[in-house]
Amino acid sequence: MQQSDLLSHLIDVFGKNGLWADGVELIGSWAFYMYQKHLGVRATPIKTMDVDFLLPRPYPKRMAVDLHNVLRPLGFSQHFNSDGSNYFLHGDFKVEFLTPERGKGDSKPLNVDPLHLKVVPLRFMDMLKDGPILLKDEGSDVLVPNPKNYALHKLLIAQRRSYQPKREKDIEQAVCTLAVVDRQSFVETFESYPKKWRAMITASLKKAKELLPLEKAVINIFLADMMPPAARTHGRTGAGLHCGE
Repeated sequence: MQQSDLLSHLIDVFGKNGLWADGVELIGSWAFYMYQKHLGVRATPIKTMDVDFLLPRPYPKRMAVDLHNVLRPLGFSQHFNSDGSNYFLHGDFKVEFLTPERGKGDSKPLNVDPLHLKVVPLRFMDMLKDGPILLKDEGSDVLVPNPKNYALHKLLIAQRRSYQPKREKDIEQAVCTLAVVDRQSFVETFESYPKKWRAMITASLKKAKELLPLEKAVINIFLADMMPPAARTHGRTGAGLHCGE
């Protein structure tokens, strides 16, 4: 079974068990795949075998769903990391669950009793929880991050990557996602971040001009929008720009 087919089955099962209604989001490269498939973001190859889901924190109180029993009929087996957090495998296809970290030192796996999971908290995940969008994929709903927040998150975490191919992939996905992002909303959110975060996001966009020279015009427009108001030389339309133009 192809990766995309497995993902479609996961999306359907999660919907039937109320996970999208709970606020669970499909994140990472497979969310980017959904942007490509449904929002018109330029297609680039999806090379990862991992699919990540972001859980709200705290998780809503609800009737418990044992995800191990839910995923077993699809051919997934449950496994455990050395820290006790669990994940699921179908061949090489790996399903993991994450949740936002609550400050420094909050890195120990967290029990999510309604799903019978123990999940890993990660920094900056709160960025993805604001205003997610619901897409319809193969007849099933799927909740994904707002593209604006996805792009900002990718630009930020790219500066924390030590592995160059992942850093470059983050930047590429972010720049391509900008094609469907409202510029004014992007800048307003960017300006709400701490100074250090803004510097990291700006550094990634400047690096993008080297990595993606064909997108330089689009990148320069966003960089100009992100400058302090007194330094801006043009207005914003609020319309998204298409990657590749």
